[in-house]
This record gives sequence, structure tokens and C-alpha cells, in this order.
Amino acid sequence: MFRNFLVPDRRAMTISAKNIGFIGTGKMGEALIKGILNAKLFTPDKIYASDIDTTRLKSLEKTYGINTCNNNCDPVLNSDIIIIAVKPQIVPKVIEEILHGVLGYDDVTVNP
Repeated sequence: MFRNFLVPDRRAMTISAKNIGFIGTGKMGEALIKGILNAKLFTPDKIYASDIDTTRLKSLEKTYGINTCNNNCDPVLNSDIIIIAVKPQIVPKVIEEILHGVLGYDDVTVNP
């Protein structure tokens, strides 16, 4: 009786039909991608990633088989879940880019 309460039903937690996007693929972003793939939470075709470093993106695409994007808006447009894995001082710029590029907001300013 209590076992079902204490141990969640894995079928109820499935996210395999979802796409996940990563903005930033530095050490933290890559570690998250690797962990998600190792845990089989997502398949590579369900992962979208963007980064300012195109060489790094190509390396991750080759290593993990994930989808890479040329800008930060594409992962947002192609994903159900977004992970912003950039340094804190970069977050406002990323948010502004997404708000402008995806939602079409003009004159958006995000203050840290």
C-alpha cells in the first residue's frame, strides 16, 4: 500500500515525447546533456542546443548526435523545456534575445 506512495510510478513521469533545449553548452550545459542522455530521459533527436561557440556545437553534435542551432531562438521554438546554461551575467542578454526573437517584443530590457 505505501510502496506506491513512496516510489513514484516511472510511467507517470515520462517526458520522452517532449523536446528539450539548451542555451549554452559550456561545462554545465554539456554535463546536463550527457546526464540526460545517460539516464535515457531524452534521445539525441529530442535535444536542441545553441551556443556562441560554433566549434563547440559541432563537437557536441558529433559526440552526442544532438540538434544544434545557430541562434538562441531556435531551441526555444523547437522545445517544450528550456534550460538556460550560461553564466549569470549573460542571462539578461539571452532573455532579451528570446523575448525579441520569439515573442516579437520590441524595446525589451532585462535588468539583472
